[in-house]
Formats: sequence, C-alpha cells, structure tokens
Amino acid sequence: NKLGVIFKYQYSAPLSVEENNNSKPEVNMSPTPSHGIFILSCHSQYNEQLPLTMQIFNVLGEQVLTETIPATQGDHRIIMNNQSSGIYLYRVITGTGDLANEGKIIIQK
Repeated sequence: NKLGVIFKYQYSAPLSVEENNNSKPEVNMSPTPSHGIFILSCHSQYNEQLPLTMQIFNVLGEQVLTETIPATQGDHRIIMNNQSSGIYLYRVITGTGDLANEGKIIIQK
C-alpha cells in the first residue's frame, strides 16, 4: 500500500563477561542446616591451589573459625558444635590467594 515498511531487528549482545577459570578447585559445604558438623568437599586437578584456608564468620563479622585444609582432595569435616545456633558466613581461599567459594551455613540445634 506504500504506507511504510514493518520490520523487527533483534540483536542479542552479552550483558556481561565472566571469566571461566577452570583452574579453581570445586569446593562445597554441606549439609545446611546442621547440628554443627559440616562436610567441606574439595576436588581439583591443580595441586598448586591446595592447601585451602577455611574462614567462618558470625553475623557480626567476627571470625569464629580458621582452618587449613590439607593438600588432599576429598571430604573434610568442619566441626562447629561449640558455636550457638545461627547463620554463619564462610569463605574458602586457595593456596594462591584466590577465592574458591563463599556462602552461608546454618547451625540449628
């Protein structure tokens, strides 16, 4: 009809760039909630990332536990049954100083 042209142009550009660094160890904490005993699972094919340092903080930001995880892969027990019920924040630092994981755990007695 010579009234104009209708078209649609859709461009999908990435919204962010995330570094994919597979050299970091895979680190997980479970179970949560727990009565105070947690399992830290560590799996890495890069031994230079080990040992790991586990730091746990209460909600006031006070560090309540620091533990060095030896240079072995697998599961490690983190015992916190002397702490009161509540939410705690943790971070795991690699032997090279990189952040391997962080999150929260819950102690429920």
